[in-house]
Amino acid sequence: MVDALVQCVTAKTTKYISKPIGASEFYLLVHYDKAFVYNSPVLGIGSGYEEAVEAAAAKIGGAAGVFDKIFVYVPVADGSQAFQLYP
Repeated sequence: MVDALVQCVTAKTTKYISKPIGASEFYLLVHYDKAFVYNSPVLGIGSGYEEAVEAAAAKIGGAAGVFDKIFVYVPVADGSQAFQLYP
């Protein structure tokens, strides 16, 4: 789950080589919907989407490319959640 998120974020951060002209801040919003559909339940003691985002953030480190902030959006059955992955 963490590796899939890292791959998704890395694909986006390497795709964009510069901020759009005139943009003072540039954010990336990653839709993490396939994690909910294709993985076994992730909510448990000490594990969940928040922990997965934290682990992905540790793996990505400062490699955010041109993005000032990176957010992860997770649509789940009982409501949507959003997490800040970077910084």
